[in-house]
Amino acid sequence: MQGLDYIRYVFVTNAGDNSDGKISDKLIEMKSWVKLVLMCYGYIPIREARGSDYENMNFEERARIVHDTNIKRVKNADLLVTFLEEPSMKTGYLLEHGVFNPENEETGRVPIVCLIPKCLKKNYSPGMPYIVKWENSAKLSRTNNGANLSLMLDGIVDKYLDYEDSENREEVIKNVVKAVADYLNSTGRKRIDDIVSDEATKRAVEGILNTDFARKAEHKETLEKALMELAQGERKVHKSTDQTDHTERRKNYVKKLQSAKNIRAFIIGSITNVKPEHFSEHLDFKMAIVNLLRFRFEIVASFALLDNEWDLCNLSEQQKARACYLIDQYSVEKSDLIIALFGKSIGTGLELGRANIKGIPVVALIPEGFDASHQIMGMPNMIATINYEISMLEKALRELAKTISSILPERDIEKNPLSREKRMLLQRIYNIPRTISTAELENRFENSVPRIPPSAEITIIERNGKIAIRKLSGIDSSKIAKDVRAFRRDIQRH
Repeated sequence: MQGLDYIRYVFVTNAGDNSDGKISDKLIEMKSWVKLVLMCYGYIPIREARGSDYENMNFEERARIVHDTNIKRVKNADLLVTFLEEPSMKTGYLLEHGVFNPENEETGRVPIVCLIPKCLKKNYSPGMPYIVKWENSAKLSRTNNGANLSLMLDGIVDKYLDYEDSENREEVIKNVVKAVADYLNSTGRKRIDDIVSDEATKRAVEGILNTDFARKAEHKETLEKALMELAQGERKVHKSTDQTDHTERRKNYVKKLQSAKNIRAFIIGSITNVKPEHFSEHLDFKMAIVNLLRFRFEIVASFALLDNEWDLCNLSEQQKARACYLIDQYSVEKSDLIIALFGKSIGTGLELGRANIKGIPVVALIPEGFDASHQIMGMPNMIATINYEISMLEKALRELAKTISSILPERDIEKNPLSREKRMLLQRIYNIPRTISTAELENRFENSVPRIPPSAEITIIERNGKIAIRKLSGIDSSKIAKDVRAFRRDIQRH
């Protein structure tokens, strides 16, 4: 194995849903060491684009470039490595573009390795049973001060690498380096010093794997040189080539939604990280959204906890995580519209990623104080955003109604008479017709309909105390056409 046949590319990311992309110095150093270990095994790191790289642009331009550039880079990677120090939509979003890539069926999904502190795994066992109680969130997984990682994640991660975390930075880095090196050795991946025989490369590999902090920069330079020689100076193209204006792209998504005949909506949001004392309110809010869409806009709406969770109850522990992922993503794919409640949630990020890949429009509800990352805010399929306060959910619901009405005005019952008429027609399905005699009508209307023969059978529908004729039979209407028309007028007057 030589040269380009040996070289692989790796994309290393971390959790974080903040638009400025800031992370701790400790995590920055941990990521740099992980990249160096991967370089020791022939992986060329692909840099993650951040908003701070484009400070001379406005927020929307930065978000577009960060989004498109990172998606391109993830798709070019042979391995995805992520730090999961907290739940993050951005993490889930990027991972989904790696594991589900219809454009590249030959190579298939990109393997995912997650680095996770052991403190997040204390109360966790893979394939944790669902808690079939409405007052508790079923999708509970690892816990850390109330923050949970989605069970959906277990459905796609190839390997969790847990490490001991502590206040001692050097000790933590040693633990991380060992965890990554042990994993790569277990895969049978050769080290670069098995391919390149010069002494400088061997010293660099040994120095990194033994965490030689003093000579880190020197070892990095040596490894970079060796990798470039093996890659014959070639690099994959990692810059985004799609320069389409997001405004135009979003207009196309709106047109796509407006052209849909029967619209189905799927509501996604952070179920896992809702505090127990707020769970009922969270559920009520989602139910209110379902009812708003269903009865005001004639949109069939659902959400995971209401419609999907019970499908998992009878599965084995080993099947639950993968089934959770597949069922939720199937629900996303079958939808015409996604309503997303933003929050610190990997599952929400995975679902948003699938919606972007499938070109499904998203309306985002962003709670006060949540600083969404450039990666998420750069989604071209996000056709509207609504900022709201957690303490004012009714106002948020009204804003959502206003937003949907502006996008789909012809479906708004409150504005469009035709749509209101359609709603009345739908309600008639629940009215059961019954047949009555002419005599019964005469008694009810005090002999106002004497012109209809007693043998006539009249099928009516009663609605809110009023009568509507469904059918007349047992009479020759051609001979008494005038009487029939008079009869209908008499009925309508009453």
